[in-house]
Amino acid sequence: MNALIVQHLATTAILALLVAGICRVLRPGPALRHALWVVVLVKLLVPPVVAWPWAVPLAGNDPAARMPAGAPAGAPAATTAEAPPAETLPPPTVPGPMEVRSAASPPPPPVTRARGGISAATWGRAALAAWACGAAVLALVHAAHILRFRSMFAVRRDAPEFVTRATAELARQFGVRAPEVSVVEGAGSPLFWNLGKPRLILPSALVAFLERGRMNGVIAHELAHLKRRDHWVRWIEMVAGCVWWWNPVYWIARRQLRESAELACDAWVVWALPEHREDYAKTLLEVSELVSCHAAPIAALGMSAGAYRSFERRLTMILEEYVPHRVPARALAAIMVLALAVLPGWAQEAAPPAGDAPPAAAAPKANADVPPPPPPPTPAVDEELAQALDSPVSVEFTECHVEDILKFIRDYVSVNFSLDYRVVRPQAAPEEAPSAAEPGGGEQYATDGVLPYIKLDDVRLKDCLKAILIPLNLDYSAQGSFIWVSTPERIKSEPFYEPAVPAGQEELGEILESPVSIEFDEEHIVNVCQFISDYSGLNIAFDYRVVPAPKPNPPEGAPPVEGDLAGGYLPAVRLADIPLAQALQAILRPLDLYYAVGPGFIWISTPEGIRQSPFAPAQDAAGGQAAAPAKDTRYYYYGAKPKE
Repeated sequence: MNALIVQHLATTAILALLVAGICRVLRPGPALRHALWVVVLVKLLVPPVVAWPWAVPLAGNDPAARMPAGAPAGAPAATTAEAPPAETLPPPTVPGPMEVRSAASPPPPPVTRARGGISAATWGRAALAAWACGAAVLALVHAAHILRFRSMFAVRRDAPEFVTRATAELARQFGVRAPEVSVVEGAGSPLFWNLGKPRLILPSALVAFLERGRMNGVIAHELAHLKRRDHWVRWIEMVAGCVWWWNPVYWIARRQLRESAELACDAWVVWALPEHREDYAKTLLEVSELVSCHAAPIAALGMSAGAYRSFERRLTMILEEYVPHRVPARALAAIMVLALAVLPGWAQEAAPPAGDAPPAAAAPKANADVPPPPPPPTPAVDEELAQALDSPVSVEFTECHVEDILKFIRDYVSVNFSLDYRVVRPQAAPEEAPSAAEPGGGEQYATDGVLPYIKLDDVRLKDCLKAILIPLNLDYSAQGSFIWVSTPERIKSEPFYEPAVPAGQEELGEILESPVSIEFDEEHIVNVCQFISDYSGLNIAFDYRVVPAPKPNPPEGAPPVEGDLAGGYLPAVRLADIPLAQALQAILRPLDLYYAVGPGFIWISTPEGIRQSPFAPAQDAAGGQAAAPAKDTRYYYYGAKPKE
């Protein structure tokens, strides 16, 4: 949806520049100029329902990463064949209400590097809310003006006979049906009231002020608006203003339309009354003096004298020039071709329904006599994530670690990744480091995570990830609002699920569903969760039988602890605008940890520790029944301890 809006705005802006250039270089007549700007106004309101069979690439939808040929491994830099301009890259994350910062927490170890912020999606929702509020306010303003004018219009009287007779004669000359004419007290200028049956409204002061002979010019000008259907354009203008009130293109088109409409109507008056040019010019001067003493009428429902910044231009045209009062036939044909070319939208491949995540494998039986429960539901893939997976990307990397590749893709496509460091050796880990799956030193990492070289142009993200991960014995699955990267075996055997929140704990459920944006490097899981607790209000309890406490602060100048998964340290965590429940899963899974929902808090332990805790469900995700609570259950609370 965001890409469609950006494409629509870009196309409309280009069209407005094209029309402005035509008007400046060719200097067409006011009728033709007005018709060109009507195309711009209609383009603003026409959604791209009908699409041409070609697409226009958007900056930001073609992210890439570039790396110099001689760069050492693990030192990536963004690159493509054509690097996108800096202004097209997504804006950097800025601090948000649920960000994670070390400054506001108890003194952390010096190795902590925590950052957080409001994601692009959050900014998008805020902008959409401001957009809707502005549209509602503008619609209320228009409605108030309509009601105010209707109350003024309710007190009216019939126009004098000479005005009615002149209107009928000029209407026949213009080829339109003679409108009903009324005189209203308090109206600022002559106009057409178009809410229902068109009616010509004349200010009582104007009828008393002008001589009878000069009234014909005023009536002819207003009948020209009726002939040209300018009141229809004002309706379109009002709707466009409610929708695009913040768009400069709308305000430019609106100003050009009003100035061109007044000049075009003056051309009609000169055509209808060629012998009275001077009288009409004097009439405009007198009317402008009268209008300056009154408020302008409603823009959408009545045709007023308009802005007078081009008043001198109008007088010059009336007295000295001849301009066509109609759009020439060839020019009209060219405008129709232009409208047919720009009004349809640009083709975009629709995102497929969410469903890229592989199905969760059936959990093994814990007891031969107990049938396994049905597999837990996999979190539904977020719509934005599904669209991102189907968006085209172009990448090129040389001797780059998969962690850095995913980081660049995350930055440019706004996708959350969680990398399973049990099977991928972190960049800072020593070559002989064992896998965290067996801290004792058994099973090694499945991959060192370094990709020698890859170059892909305009490939869907889902296919690009396959091409990146398969050579590393890795795969991915979409889980709610993030992408989980691990080995195919672990993806199949370790399905994701969200523990149910018991009834009566709606507040805890709301906290788990609230969005959070966090970023850590080389941090202990206890410190990560402590920060989350401080900023979200979530009570978190750890099972320290299986979760070791953070190591004491190293002496000043000592190197930080890196890659120690068995000790509870995560090499990197980068998540933006993701529900807290899913963020916990993405953080805990690389440590072989899970969480269960207790009375007012969440309990973090291993699957076996959860089974043996008083917080285990009747049947857990692994298929085993809840065991009796352990006698020596030790845990620690972050936040307020729940009441018993």
